[in-house]
Amino acid sequence: MDPGLIRRAQDGDVESFTALITGRIAPLTRTAMAILGHEADARDAVAETVATVWRELPRLRSGVALAPSEIEVVVELATMRLEARADQDEPVGFEQLAEVDVGQRPRV
Repeated sequence: MDPGLIRRAQDGDVESFTALITGRIAPLTRTAMAILGHEADARDAVAETVATVWRELPRLRSGVALAPSEIEVVVELATMRLEARADQDEPVGFEQLAEVDVGQRPRV
């Protein structure tokens, strides 16, 4: 990763940040999808990740790779979304279980 590009992004240059993050969107999305299994939630987690990385970029130590940090962020955000989704799920009654495909978690 180009240290000059990172430095310019840290200084608030949007074009430099865009150049840094654009190639990382697909891996971030795959990671979020693997955790969440839901495209809209994965896109939201990636958007939150990009915003978080942008906010935290000025604190990134010089010479530190961006990739591990952003992956850690998307994993944390996706996991938090998954836990929040699980907390919102209501218990399923026996009559609803008859309608559920094996291997599919019912969405309430």
